[in-house]
Amino acid sequence: MRGRKRLSKPSNKHAAILEALSDGNRPATVARVYNMTRQSVRSIASRWPDFLPKHRQNRKGLSRAKNR
Repeated sequence: MRGRKRLSKPSNKHAAILEALSDGNRPATVARVYNMTRQSVRSIASRWPDFLPKHRQNRKGLSRAKNR
């Protein structure tokens, strides 16, 4: 493994972003508030899946199932 050791829990900023996502805010809205791109917000969410509710992790799959 190269680079820094992986953290065991998210940083304060990442925890706040994950909490905002858990509250039901969209990644684009959270990105505007924290002055970052929505892709960065999505990568933070995928890096810390254990800190998000289960329904938030599979959001794409659930929306596809609704449309069928």
